[in-house]
Amino acid sequence: MAILMRSGTFSNLTTQVVSTLWVQLNILESRPLFLRSFGELCNWQESLETHAYSVPLLGQLNFGEAYSDFDPSSKAKIELMDQATEGAKAIPAALIGYTAMKIRKEGVKIPSYANKDFLYLIAGKILSRPLTAYLFSSLPIDFQVGLQVLNALANRQKAVIDAVKTSKKAERK
Repeated sequence: MAILMRSGTFSNLTTQVVSTLWVQLNILESRPLFLRSFGELCNWQESLETHAYSVPLLGQLNFGEAYSDFDPSSKAKIELMDQATEGAKAIPAALIGYTAMKIRKEGVKIPSYANKDFLYLIAGKILSRPLTAYLFSSLPIDFQVGLQVLNALANRQKAVIDAVKTSKKAERK
């Protein structure tokens, strides 16, 4: 897969399809899970918009280590805390996505983050990665490849930003 990405085989359309699949998986598995468990209704349009805004920022706003790869083996040992930490790396991007959605919807003002929707979004981000890791080997191959490509794109964004930071630090010395 990495060879295909370096050779330019993955087009812009493929990136959009992969992003769409990732957004759909996150919307289907995380936020509604919390909303339904607490007896709340899910606003699919807001959820879709929030995730669509946050996907391009996953690598840019990852302040930790690069995302780990999903293990396609059905016998893979999945560490819940490690995967929850991986999911938490998406919280800054979700914060920007939520803010952008609220500004578009309510106008230019700082939105309130002290509400159930935002809490469910954050909890959903943390739990979506472990759930995806558990389901990964059961997903269709195309979906698995799509998630791996999205991981690789986010990691590539992070690597570029880290390289720029390193070069700026070297220039200052």
